[in-house]
Amino acid sequence: MVKAATARALEKMRTDRKLTKSEVAERANTTYLNVYRWENGQSTPTLENLDQLAGAYGVTLVGVGRAIEQAKRTMRGEEPDGDTSQAG
Repeated sequence: MVKAATARALEKMRTDRKLTKSEVAERANTTYLNVYRWENGQSTPTLENLDQLAGAYGVTLVGVGRAIEQAKRTMRGEEPDGDTSQAG
């Protein structure tokens, strides 16, 4: 569930900010393919990657963690806890 929640959270954070995968990749100093794989649950970003993604989204690493936790709650059918576009 963690990989799926991470994928869902990363995609939501990107789309909430109206960024393309290419824009995120450039801002996070990674490749389009990495962003694609992370958002599709094919692989999981490292802590360093998550930190770079946080910078790309304009949030803290804690903000990314909160977005992932929110995605887990949503996947379990629990009520949303707030807007992840402003996380962290």
